[in-house]
Amino acid sequence: MNINRNTAIAAILAFTLLAGLSTILYDDSSHLNLLLKERMVEKETLFDELRKMKNSPVEKMVKDYSYWDELVKYVGSPTDKWALDNLDSSFATYNYQSLWVYRKDGILIRSVQKVGSGGQPGAPFPLAVSRVESLISRGNNYAQFYIATPQGVMEIYASPIRSSKNSGEGGASGFLLAGVLLDEKYLGELSYSAHSTVYLKEHADTTAEAVTDPRQGIIVFSRDLQGLDGRPLKMLSVRMDAPDIRHIARQKEKNALIGTGLIAVLYILAGFLLLSRQRLKMANLNLDVAQVAARMGSWQRHLESGVCCWSDNLYTLFGLTKSGAKPSLETFYTLVHPKDLPRVRSVIEQAVEAKEGYDVEFLLIRPDGEIRTMRSKGSVMLVDGMRGSIVGYTQDITELARMTNELVALNARKDGLITMLSHDLRTPLTPLTILLPVIGKRVENHELRKMVDLCCESTANIKKLADNASLLVTLFAAIETGELGSITLASVVEQSIAESAGILAQKHLTCQNELDPTLVVQGMPGQLKVLFGNLISNAVRFSTENGNIQISAEKYNGMVTIEVHDDGIGLENDHLERIFDEFFKVDESRHDLDAPGLGLAICKRIVRNHHGRIWAESPGLGRGTTIGFTINENGRSAHSI
Repeated sequence: MNINRNTAIAAILAFTLLAGLSTILYDDSSHLNLLLKERMVEKETLFDELRKMKNSPVEKMVKDYSYWDELVKYVGSPTDKWALDNLDSSFATYNYQSLWVYRKDGILIRSVQKVGSGGQPGAPFPLAVSRVESLISRGNNYAQFYIATPQGVMEIYASPIRSSKNSGEGGASGFLLAGVLLDEKYLGELSYSAHSTVYLKEHADTTAEAVTDPRQGIIVFSRDLQGLDGRPLKMLSVRMDAPDIRHIARQKEKNALIGTGLIAVLYILAGFLLLSRQRLKMANLNLDVAQVAARMGSWQRHLESGVCCWSDNLYTLFGLTKSGAKPSLETFYTLVHPKDLPRVRSVIEQAVEAKEGYDVEFLLIRPDGEIRTMRSKGSVMLVDGMRGSIVGYTQDITELARMTNELVALNARKDGLITMLSHDLRTPLTPLTILLPVIGKRVENHELRKMVDLCCESTANIKKLADNASLLVTLFAAIETGELGSITLASVVEQSIAESAGILAQKHLTCQNELDPTLVVQGMPGQLKVLFGNLISNAVRFSTENGNIQISAEKYNGMVTIEVHDDGIGLENDHLERIFDEFFKVDESRHDLDAPGLGLAICKRIVRNHHGRIWAESPGLGRGTTIGFTINENGRSAHSI
């Protein structure tokens, strides 16, 4: 209940924190977005104002001249001298490239274009008379538009010419126009003033160009250059570098990244907490199921306070209920069988005192009177070197103990049966072994002698089988420490090779002893002699004529590894482990009567008695075999097969 309440509180706090952080990030992002938009609008407005300031002298000149009475007189009676002195000279003062004066009927009476610092008659004006008349027909309206000229796009400022006394609509005597050429010089000066790149672009041009990228501090916008008819003639594109906008954009990105990271971390932590809780719940469930299946229960006891905690299944094993029994060491002692109680109490107290673990088996009497065999194992857990708790498990091994006892009894009966059969076989074989060779010498018939020889061979095989079976039984007895002696392995190998000289000579085999003469181990001399004898005999049996047998050894970290290698018939992969089983024969037809199938099984038992392991290796049929085994140098247990 407390866990659920704590989980709910943690969830509410996490949600509140996430909501607050999200709100702060949203407000910060909104503020930066608004600031970013304001700065971008400011940049565009600044550009428009700079452009307006650049062209304001021309615009002012057109408006002022259009109300000049002298110009009204000139339109009525034009003279080149007056125009040269008063109009053409204005190029030196105002920054424009072309000037036109029209009468109210649309007739051009003066056109001048800038050459150097002065003017020259003949400024181009590719507008039809009807277009000029439409301008004049506007009367009092001031006009600003763009035209295309051979020199490029030109911005036109136009105003009706009228007397200063006539400022109302109508009464225009003509029209004054001045043009500013948007050439490279103009665009360069504008780019310099606005700290940007300004260029002309066809309105219908879809060529990819730079786009606004606040993070890089780039603002891209354009302005339509409308003709007299109101339709766009071209576009004035602007690419502006804005470090302040770049700073704002990157700050926004940085804040968003930090905020997203914090939110992600919170979500991950929350998810990890939920996942860990779920995994813990599943682990506890799996542990409960495993304890029920293994018939065990776990426990924990604090050493200072003595407070105990038992798993649910431990109550069941003890025949108790959680509501009716208090988990404690004293409650446990009341269940232990009286004959085992002193021993169990002593083992536990000694383990706690020595700060070590313990493992003890005992009988337990359940409240219903049933007696069960139990095994309890515990370990002392220390915190900072001080005593903390003792934890462990108690397992019901009643069935296991029963089966173990039955198995021990069966093995004893099996060993007794094999020993009895071996003895009973030797008794009738003894006279046969003695008499058959004598009879064979007295038989003169060749065929009868062959039969007698076959009987002698079969008798010897039966005797060998009985001896090996009896030896295998004796090898199951554990080796006592006092039975071990120092053995020079090279000497044992030499003795085994000498005893096998006859069978080696029959197949013209060589056997090389490559062991270090100083290599000494602790072992049973008789067993090791049988071990090497069987391995050499096995190598001879499966070697081809004129072959070679090698016996080598190496020592590493207290462990001696010996290998017996032959270049004989080899083994299949399926046989590499089975050859150490009792009565296994590679010849599945079992016609090979000379090999009872116990030699390598005896080797396996001897190696196990010396706390080693044994194995076989072969590259394949016809490529030889290596039998390897290990012996602990000092005779102590390392690992077993």
